[in-house]
Amino acid sequence: MLPADDPRRALEVVIAGHCRSLLYQAEGDPGHLNAAIASGLSCIEDEQLDRLLQLTVAGMVASARILRWERRGELADLTEAIETLRQVVAEGPPGVPDRPMYLAQLGLALLMRYELSEDDAHLNEAGQCGSEASAAVGDEDPARGEILSITALILSHGGRRHDGEPTLLEASLQTSEEAVRVSPPGSANRFRVLNHHVAVLMCAGELLRRGDLLGQAIEVGQAMLDQLPPGHQRRGACLANVATAARMRFDQSGDTADAELAVSAWRAVSQAEELFPWTRLDAAQKWGLLEGASSGTR
Repeated sequence: MLPADDPRRALEVVIAGHCRSLLYQAEGDPGHLNAAIASGLSCIEDEQLDRLLQLTVAGMVASARILRWERRGELADLTEAIETLRQVVAEGPPGVPDRPMYLAQLGLALLMRYELSEDDAHLNEAGQCGSEASAAVGDEDPARGEILSITALILSHGGRRHDGEPTLLEASLQTSEEAVRVSPPGSANRFRVLNHHVAVLMCAGELLRRGDLLGQAIEVGQAMLDQLPPGHQRRGACLANVATAARMRFDQSGDTADAELAVSAWRAVSQAEELFPWTRLDAAQKWGLLEGASSGTR
């Protein structure tokens, strides 16, 4: 690590912070996020630091807070991430290369806030951020896939909010497919892009009553599971996605094989010790109710 008074130290902190976030996503150890946030906050406290560098470090910290919010569910992380990213977007020069990602991250955080509050103002602001981010990101930007996937996720929530508006849902599917296309296997953001893609497929499949889209969601979700080792903290979310998509398709088709798949996946979630107790309990309730309901169709 460079000396505290070296002007390059802030960039070193940013790079190390992003690397720690990637390590967290690969290994599931929240200690990586804690270290990224702590080092970033310490760096920002330097009053001699150039304002643009402060904003760059703050953007890294906000991204790590979003990941930690997804893991721990502490509202303070989400609230701080939103306020920080609003500041970064408002004060940062328009031509900064990372601006599209800051906008997308802000849109994602606002979408998460909307899921808690159901306040349309949060969804509308998220939509504006996603639209601006997608328009600004370059074709060769390595972050293009993740930015498009966030925009697609926001569009799909807009479609749900407007009672299954087909135009929004079709736009979310097209945008998500483009995000997957430009995020080849092995790319750093591939997993998050696929995770958002599954959510978009499920939303459109349910609201448009398209079993083929739900089948794609199941297929992608199972492929993601195959890439994760036992005990990885992301397995629970992937299993829950597979279960939910299978349950949606069962509701449409009545095929007991889908019910059995959903029950099996939810049972696995309920037994995953790395997950929060309430997540495991929720999964146990879902598979118990579905098993009872599906048994009556046999």
